[in-house]
Amino acid sequence: MLKHEDQAREVLWVCEASSGKSHAIPRLRINSTMGGGARWLGDSKSLLVERVPIDRGKPPVAVVVPSAPDIQESDGKRSLVRTYEDLLNNPHDEALFDYYATAQLSSVDCSSGRITDIGKPAIFSRMDPSPDGQHILIVRIHRPYSYLVPESEFPRDVEIWDRTGKLEFKLASQPLAEHVPTEGVLTGPRDDRPAGPGGVDAVADRGHLARDPVAGDVGRALRERAAREA
Repeated sequence: MLKHEDQAREVLWVCEASSGKSHAIPRLRINSTMGGGARWLGDSKSLLVERVPIDRGKPPVAVVVPSAPDIQESDGKRSLVRTYEDLLNNPHDEALFDYYATAQLSSVDCSSGRITDIGKPAIFSRMDPSPDGQHILIVRIHRPYSYLVPESEFPRDVEIWDRTGKLEFKLASQPLAEHVPTEGVLTGPRDDRPAGPGGVDAVADRGHLARDPVAGDVGRALRERAAREA
């Protein structure tokens, strides 16, 4: 599998190791804005891809005359955060982010080229199929966005989908991380476990390492969480 990029689009090619022959997947435009693009599924015959939505249309046009003043209001909360460059600055930037980052998750049969959509278009920061290819770990970014932190700190939902895009289990809803201290972490589920359907919860020091650098994390197995929340 390889991706070829030109000025107009990003195309997915599949190469046969035995013969050395290769072919492009027709009618497929890869969207790797968020760093994903394509992953092999467990059968080694299909791919999980992020593609450009068919009905995406043209990019949003900047408004020459602002419809309202540019207002940024502080919420009065104290927070030690870094200063970043190249952030979103206005509603037009937000619209451009939505336009270019939104992708349609699909499965692709490499032999026939058949494309099957999975769920609805969204901004995916992560897509990890299970070994059998029947479940997908999804991380979706959503509004509200921020002009103070990059997209890595935007709100996101962590979910498990089936192959049709149906929600099987919601692991976490992480809020906007504008008030997380430098070198801190969000409270709630994290993905630091090396393997298995589980996670790690940050303890109630609100992720402030300077306040309690030796505070441990509390592991939560998915099975235990599901039983407790049932």
